[in-house]
Amino acid sequence: MTQCDRGNCKNDILRRTASGNVGLCEEHYQKFMFNQQNKEKKLLSICQYCGCSLAETRNEKYCSTGCRQKGSRKIPSDSVVSILSSSYSQHIDETIKRNPLSLGSITGPGDVVDFHQLYQIKARHQRSYAIPAYEGYQGKLKLVALLCIEICHMYPNGKGGANIAGNLIIAPELLNRRNRDVVPYQAHGFGGIKSIGEDISFSGSLYEGLVERFGSVAVNNSLAKITPVKRFHGNTVREIDFSGIEQLLPLFTLLHEELWRLGYRKITECLAAIRQLYPYYPLYLELLAVIGFHAVLSGDPDRFMELLCRVFNKYFGFSSRISGPHKRCAGLMYLLLRKYLRRYFSVKIESNEAVVAFYNKFYSQEIVSVSPVKDLVICYQYSRGVRRSTSTFFYISPQDKDNSIELWHLIGGDLPF
Repeated sequence: MTQCDRGNCKNDILRRTASGNVGLCEEHYQKFMFNQQNKEKKLLSICQYCGCSLAETRNEKYCSTGCRQKGSRKIPSDSVVSILSSSYSQHIDETIKRNPLSLGSITGPGDVVDFHQLYQIKARHQRSYAIPAYEGYQGKLKLVALLCIEICHMYPNGKGGANIAGNLIIAPELLNRRNRDVVPYQAHGFGGIKSIGEDISFSGSLYEGLVERFGSVAVNNSLAKITPVKRFHGNTVREIDFSGIEQLLPLFTLLHEELWRLGYRKITECLAAIRQLYPYYPLYLELLAVIGFHAVLSGDPDRFMELLCRVFNKYFGFSSRISGPHKRCAGLMYLLLRKYLRRYFSVKIESNEAVVAFYNKFYSQEIVSVSPVKDLVICYQYSRGVRRSTSTFFYISPQDKDNSIELWHLIGGDLPF
């Protein structure tokens, strides 16, 4: 007599029966029929929220996590689901989980909203593009940031820095990675904000942790303030769009906007006035912004920002008594950049090659290059897949330095240099 072929079963099967026709004993045949009925039932079942088939899922009620959350009334709308499934929310979730205080590093769901809005501001400044890796490439395209920036914690996240807007700044990735998790200098107004809350750990998603702590009504009302971002699916080419540093001043503009957002009004007013003095020296302004970002992220131990404001505020008062003020002011900026580029980054401003290589590190494409003409650099513009070049002033000739030193003494000998 034939035996059952299910596993190690040794039971005999009865020929010319329903169980015998499929090669199973009566016990395993009953289990087989039960599974078949469940499969047929599964094919006919639909999601209780959206009505889609559940044939390809294991869940008996919902076809996806989003439908489960909406169906159980955890998440009220599709827009909130879109926000929570975005890469921004995922980064925020990971950041808060890495903080030693976890949910204790925020004061409420409004901080998560502010965090999300900073990601949207960052996306605007970084000018991402997506172009094929080579001609004929058919794969999925990936977005690449032209300006390499990221959301940084002034007081490090890993050391308990607060995950609130006042402790976050959008800054160059290169400078943030240099600082790592070093606590900034605390005495000069750029020390960041350390969270004073207690450790509040949570399991599951950030949304579930927020709901557990602050309640679903408060959380959903806060998330409703976020404008959902447009998704990039990798199937459309996005060309580089960049009109050059002369027009955009990417780093200088970002520094000005971020310091204004953080409440440093006097510094931003000074930066706005400095920008008016240098319409023909965009690379000077960009290098000044690099030094400014370094000062902010490190706590400004050398009081560079204070020195900058004191120098130029005094200059604005004396400029009417100086012959050739713009020329001399450019020489003064040259002295500032020469000192602090060498001190912080070991870059010699006298070398166009070194300055060009250093500045291009902040981008994923070549933005400036060395010009064969003395005192000029080449600046690149990108539009519709075409790169164009223009020239701009950069170098201050040695004979102009004496005038700037005289200006320095005229402004005030109490300013260290």
